[in-house]
Amino acid sequence: MILPAINAFLDALPRTRVGSAHRQAPAFRTCGITGFYVALITLFAGGLLTGRSLVVLAAMALVSGLSFFVYTCLRKWVVGREELVLLEHVWFAFACNSGALLLLNQPVLPYLDLVSVALCPFLAAGRVGCTLVGCCHGLPSSIGIRYTEECAADGFPRHLVGIRLFPAPTLEGIGLVLISLVGLIALPFSVPGRVFAWFLLA
Repeated sequence: MILPAINAFLDALPRTRVGSAHRQAPAFRTCGITGFYVALITLFAGGLLTGRSLVVLAAMALVSGLSFFVYTCLRKWVVGREELVLLEHVWFAFACNSGALLLLNQPVLPYLDLVSVALCPFLAAGRVGCTLVGCCHGLPSSIGIRYTEECAADGFPRHLVGIRLFPAPTLEGIGLVLISLVGLIALPFSVPGRVFAWFLLA
């Protein structure tokens, strides 16, 4: 009884557009924008918990946002197509933030702790987008999502339409939210760099 209910819930998720019939937006982009705003709230909440400069955090938010677009353009220029690769974007964001902090003469590890905690909801929102549109998916499974022709029209592999696929991005999203919550709770009590290390290990 539980498995059919879970599958029915998951089967209702796929969609490539969100909004009303008169005003629709791409589901993946909407998730990314929502995730960015949640990440901003998380970043500034962490800054208030730790007493870090909100001005520096605003600079970190700007650097993180710009790094995402810069890396996407660089990768597209190198490989010839646009692809979003989670770990590559994360490492590039950390490298850009580290450079910016050094230029601002600010301690690197305490701010990377905050960026780590804030990146998680942004990445989790991306995993929600992946779940909705099917750009990332698991293998065929008895529990999972069946994507529709609508998704295939927007790029989902047509040969997988109707096949139940394990919801790997959904579990990744849940994991990222838990990583962020643990890091946020630990921020006021941990030595600089420990939450950053937690993020990387988790």
